[in-house]
Amino acid sequence: MADQQTITISNGINMNALWDTINAVKDEPVLGKSKFRIHNKWLKGGRNETTVGDFYGAGQENSHRTFAKLKLGIYYSGKSVSRFSENNRPSRP
Repeated sequence: MADQQTITISNGINMNALWDTINAVKDEPVLGKSKFRIHNKWLKGGRNETTVGDFYGAGQENSHRTFAKLKLGIYYSGKSVSRFSENNRPSRP
């Protein structure tokens, strides 16, 4: 009969995998090198769209099927400036 390994989950994190990763980086520090690529696209005025997707990590290039997209900007009402994200847009006066 094969030995069973107990998987410990803490706050939704697989602690066994976390410790395996930490030890792998200790043994081979180059695995800890990461580079995230951020792409910005100007929309108009003070607004831009930022996409986070492909990155270098664990010694190889990686790409997600799902990208993080943020639409950010500045709204000027004539009296004050407000920063907003697509989900937190200030109401116009």
